[in-house]
Amino acid sequence: MHDAHCHFDLYPDPRAACAQAAGMPAILVTTKPSAFQRACALAGDFPAIHPALGLIPQEAAALEAHLPLFLDLLPRARFVGEIGLDGVSPDPAGQAAQSRVFAAVLDACAKAGGKVLSIHSRRAATPVLDALAAHGAAFPGAVILHWFSGNAAELVRATGMGCFFSVNPAMVKSANGRALVRGMPRDRVVLESDGPFVEVDGRPAAPADGGLVVAHLAGLWGMSREAAEGLMDANFARAVGN
Repeated sequence: MHDAHCHFDLYPDPRAACAQAAGMPAILVTTKPSAFQRACALAGDFPAIHPALGLIPQEAAALEAHLPLFLDLLPRARFVGEIGLDGVSPDPAGQAAQSRVFAAVLDACAKAGGKVLSIHSRRAATPVLDALAAHGAAFPGAVILHWFSGNAAELVRATGMGCFFSVNPAMVKSANGRALVRGMPRDRVVLESDGPFVEVDGRPAAPADGGLVVAHLAGLWGMSREAAEGLMDANFARAVGN
């Protein structure tokens, strides 16, 4: 299997979390640029794990202070995430800061080209898609919408824009998540754990918990577990350019 969105560096024992992945291809997403160099060092002993340069939108008050470092480090990063917009906070100033920073991040990634982006869009799917669309019909790089929770129309729009969707165990446990997953094209779905933020049986989710998603999707798609896993692995390989 694989894991398109995992915060390996935020587990109590990051090295043990990486070792547990047992050679599984994975993206080590970070929440701020200052964590990227540590993520590179951590991933250095695990060749299948790709460190990503992140700037998480929930830290809106400090986002712009982190932007110069993000832009300085971007040439070293092929993988970018977690980035995006979060519509939960009602603070207008924070929302404006998120929008400015996300636009600057996308502009830099578009100019660089070839980046693989893991994007947060909670209650902000339309502005995220608007920001991506500002760069043309297809963003110049792979876009993976992490834990997508938009509506059906936003899902159709994201699909038309060529986005991938990373699905975690929490999504297939909720009615809204299952409904969205049913509408996702089979050739755009990849696995994620979002560990340690997602929990499985009272513990932080791990990359191996993608098996829960595989089992659900195998039933939904009417295929064997092995076929479903192989399809999503192929999707992930296509998304990351392997």
